[in-house]
Amino acid sequence: GDKKKKELIEKLPQIYTQIERQYGISAGDFPNCADMQQKLSERDFKSLPKFKQEYIDTVNSMLAHDIPPLMQRINEEEFKASGQGDITGGVFGDGNDPFNEQYGTGMKLGAGESTWIVNEEKPKWDHQFSILGPDSNGKLDGRKLKPHFLQSKLPNSTLGKIWKLADVDQDNMLDQEEFALAMHLTWNVAVKGLPLESPLPAHLVPPSKRPDRPLFEGELSRAENDIYPPLT
Repeated sequence: GDKKKKELIEKLPQIYTQIERQYGISAGDFPNCADMQQKLSERDFKSLPKFKQEYIDTVNSMLAHDIPPLMQRINEEEFKASGQGDITGGVFGDGNDPFNEQYGTGMKLGAGESTWIVNEEKPKWDHQFSILGPDSNGKLDGRKLKPHFLQSKLPNSTLGKIWKLADVDQDNMLDQEEFALAMHLTWNVAVKGLPLESPLPAHLVPPSKRPDRPLFEGELSRAENDIYPPLT
């Protein structure tokens, strides 16, 4: 009756949390809780259709087999369309001109600088990486990383984009630099509502993944490393 309906609506935040934990769903994928409570309060629960398991099985099958390839296509289309304005070429070509509204923010942050922008907060990300327990190759897989990513409360579709951008070597795992990059894209770009761009801008590529990476203090040249391999 009305008492049970009221109780269910009041417990909706706890129900959201339970579903998040049980099924690994990001909070960002849920409708606004307060809005949903208001809409439920206006509905006559007796008019709602009865539960049918075959409907649930159909939806589960669709989520498992039909939605993933569709989401892949949507992500590809979004990536192709991202960052393309009406004016191209010259100083308007890549969004790095000082008149662009995103200049110096989001994924433009650090462009043109001599140091990797991710390094500013990398000690914090390195500490988190260590706590998560990388394998003997110094990498973390999606199973270990998913709960950590979900703490951002971003939609799974956005987290999927971040994963693809950060997994520079495309081995479906993240090493220490790739993890730091993923955290940078999460907290300094996506959480702030700024767009993700593909492909990954050159200035955000982790130093060790750059084909012609600059030498850092204390490093030997490639030729010297060939002659004097580092001690292991």
